[in-house]
Amino acid sequence: MTRKFDNHGQYVSRRALFLPLALGFCVLLALGAGCHDTRIPLRTFIEMNQQAAATTQPAETVRSWAPGPYQVGAGDVLAVTISGLAQLGVSETASVRIGQQGAILLPTVGQIQVVGQTLEQIAAKISSAYSPQYITECTVRVDVESYHPTSVLVLGEVASPGLVELRRDQRSVLQAVLRTGGPTELASDQVVLIPAADPENRQCFDIASIDGLVQAAQPDRLDDLDILWVGRRNSDFVYVQGLVGSPGVVPMMRGTGLSVLQALASVGGTNDIACPTEATLYRKSDDGRTARVKIDIKRMIDGKDPDLALLPGDLLLVPHTSATRTREFIASNLVIRGGIDATFSPFTHYYFLRDRRSRGNGVLDTFGRALIGGVGESLIPAAAAP
Repeated sequence: MTRKFDNHGQYVSRRALFLPLALGFCVLLALGAGCHDTRIPLRTFIEMNQQAAATTQPAETVRSWAPGPYQVGAGDVLAVTISGLAQLGVSETASVRIGQQGAILLPTVGQIQVVGQTLEQIAAKISSAYSPQYITECTVRVDVESYHPTSVLVLGEVASPGLVELRRDQRSVLQAVLRTGGPTELASDQVVLIPAADPENRQCFDIASIDGLVQAAQPDRLDDLDILWVGRRNSDFVYVQGLVGSPGVVPMMRGTGLSVLQALASVGGTNDIACPTEATLYRKSDDGRTARVKIDIKRMIDGKDPDLALLPGDLLLVPHTSATRTREFIASNLVIRGGIDATFSPFTHYYFLRDRRSRGNGVLDTFGRALIGGVGESLIPAAAAP
């Protein structure tokens, strides 16, 4: 039987050499066994986000918000001038408020419905009510003396949070936010509308996108005492920790994207010795919950899984697993020294064999067999063995 000797000439049996290694493997497998993975699969997480986006931003027909003739509403005060009423002993000018039923009250003719109509339409309606039944002819002029405001509360990261009063034709989310001086530098891109009449039916507007901006500019969005909330954005960093080259923070410029693979590349990639193949994404949602998403790095690199886009404040952790700890254990403990003080590295052996399969045989093949059989047995002369 071939025997191996260490540098001091003492016999080392192959069985004694690999016994600690086998015990180490058993311990690592025991540590990894029975651990239930509670992380969310990547594709499930993506589907959840798509469903949430569809629920938050329902498809709707986009209307024009170009200014047109003002249409009066309840609470507006109109200044009405009617020439020719002097012959009826009635003042030709009147200041009338539109009631909750949408009508104004004028002398002699009584109530006239005007809500939702333009000033020209109201003047024509008043003229036909007086002429020719009460006077031969008349000229009517109608102006808005005061507009009944829609009061909206705008809170959060805006320049001057507080109560905002809007005209009836200016009741859009965008108008309300701009009336407060606009978002601050710390503001997020999301504006949340909480209707006073139905607080559970919240709407979210992404004013950083073109589509979201168009939706926020739509008129007639707001009613009295509605609340607009402009939250604070997360930090402009993505945090990468664990088995990577340089753990730390990765800056994320506002308005730009950063994916999982880009973040890993920014910190020097994954650890070469442990060679991890998976990661965990921690993302905090608006309701305070933290989602834990399983990321298969190898499948993502191979293009089998989508390269997930990260958000500011995300934490990407490349953790230890039983496989990574096994590789580290081998690298730090499996060292075989021969009579000429040669060192066997299993990782060098692995990459050598991989390269050999792609290049062919020859001198490198002979050296590979020497590594497989053990450096000491191949290079120590046979006469050295007892």
